[in-house]
Amino acid sequence: MDPRFPRSSIKSCFDWTLGCRFRSYNLILYDQPKLGSHHFSMQPWSFLSNANEVREHQLPVHPKPDWILELQKREEAPDIDSVILQLNCAVAAEHYIKSLVTSCDRPFKRPSLNTILTRVFTHIVAATIALFATTYFTIIQAGCCILRVWPFMHLNLLLAKFMKHSHQNIRIRCHELIGWPDILLPRGCGRDQPNIAVAHRTALIRHSTWSAIIFDLVFGLVWGAIFLSYRSAIGFQIRVMFQSLTDDLLRTGCIWLMGVPAGFKLNTELAGMLGLFSLNVIQVWSTLVYLLKPLFGPFLYMLALSGMILGITVPAAIIADMLFLVTFHISTLHQLVAFIYSNQLQALAALWRLFRGRKRNALRGRIDTYDCNVEQHVVGSLMFTPLLLLLPTTSVFYIFFTMLFSSLSILRLLLQIFIAIVHCFPYAQVAIWLVQPRRFPSGIWFETLPEVVDPQQDAIHPSKRRNKQRGKKKGSVLQVVTGNLVTVLGINTASIGEILIPSLRQLGGGVTWSSCAFCIYKIFSGERWPASVELGMPVLPPWTTCNIRGFWRLCYDAIIASI
Repeated sequence: MDPRFPRSSIKSCFDWTLGCRFRSYNLILYDQPKLGSHHFSMQPWSFLSNANEVREHQLPVHPKPDWILELQKREEAPDIDSVILQLNCAVAAEHYIKSLVTSCDRPFKRPSLNTILTRVFTHIVAATIALFATTYFTIIQAGCCILRVWPFMHLNLLLAKFMKHSHQNIRIRCHELIGWPDILLPRGCGRDQPNIAVAHRTALIRHSTWSAIIFDLVFGLVWGAIFLSYRSAIGFQIRVMFQSLTDDLLRTGCIWLMGVPAGFKLNTELAGMLGLFSLNVIQVWSTLVYLLKPLFGPFLYMLALSGMILGITVPAAIIADMLFLVTFHISTLHQLVAFIYSNQLQALAALWRLFRGRKRNALRGRIDTYDCNVEQHVVGSLMFTPLLLLLPTTSVFYIFFTMLFSSLSILRLLLQIFIAIVHCFPYAQVAIWLVQPRRFPSGIWFETLPEVVDPQQDAIHPSKRRNKQRGKKKGSVLQVVTGNLVTVLGINTASIGEILIPSLRQLGGGVTWSSCAFCIYKIFSGERWPASVELGMPVLPPWTTCNIRGFWRLCYDAIIASI
């Protein structure tokens, strides 16, 4: 038997039903939904966590045929979803009515002078804090408007292109810091929203928002303090790493490729031309970086301060963007060698189709037959031979720069994954699940109570009672005497996997197995592939679209409600 429903409570339910003189009854025992405790839900938690999936399942894909409509006109079973909705709303409505009745029964008392002064002081403090918050909101909105004006529009476009992750994360953090009034506003159950399930999900969204911000700021504060303490040592290690990348890897690698790499006999002229061009680009870029060396110390200081003020995601995004800018010469050389390698492969493939009497039809996207003459075969043979002999030299340079570019791209991808995890990880949901797992329902269950017996059954002689039990043994388990049924209604709690799966889906963004396979195909074919991957990021909150007066009122109401 369920410990929440002891035998005494069940016996009292029997006494009530027998007092009402019910010949037979179906009694369902359940724990009433409570705000902050639990609620009922028919769907699994992972199903309801994804709003897009819910919309897709609710939309009819095809019109229903006539025979299904005729079947639906017949007598249907009770709608369990409607019953669950009534259970989630009934208790909230009952508490709301009780609060109204209690407030009406209270006698009127004239407030004292101390109470009046406290209220006035509270409103003054709320108005002052709301004024400072509105000033910050106005500065943010004015900065966004200035960046849209023509002289600064190009600067905004350059920042969005070359400092993409920094621009995006700073914008998200500024708008999240603006949204603190919405986090303070209470969202309980009342006349406007009596559904406890909706109130729980709204509270989880609010808790997820502020917990992500708090964890980000705490991690950034710790990281910034450590970074400031060891700033000189970190700066020295970064200089050593850049020097090793430039001298020991790039220059030594290019000189090695100009000779006989791994025993391969390459084309001396082509290898020398590509190697000298690469060395010149590396030298020019090293000179530019050396000229910007005095700005390296202030940049590290700014990086630490940005982490302490805006959270750890902002310096991580700045590091990812600066890694792309500092190694821009590697990506340029990679794109150049990839362009040569890709066109060489396409030319060899076209000449090979020419020898087989075939031609690619670009309009229809297929391979058609083609009748070529002797002159075309001769010209194709003369072009095919040098291109095929020069392919090993081009391939070696392409493999070398692809390995470098891929290593840097993987490092940037790890930083992006770290940023996405900090933004999307459900800190509050995991903490609430550990304390109150019933806040995450994943379906319902029914359990019958076979040991329950009618209280009047005790007055019957034991021999007669056994005879009656034998005669009604084939019926329901609880139908011992009168055919009554007592069941317990409970909820299934979601597992930790069901809570984390929606966040992992949001973290993945638009990354699929087909996109990964297509990216691998581009790497081997020499086509251009993206240096970064678009992962899931939080959407800008809706409170950023309100005006200045509305934002001040929102801040004022939030402070008054929280005091």
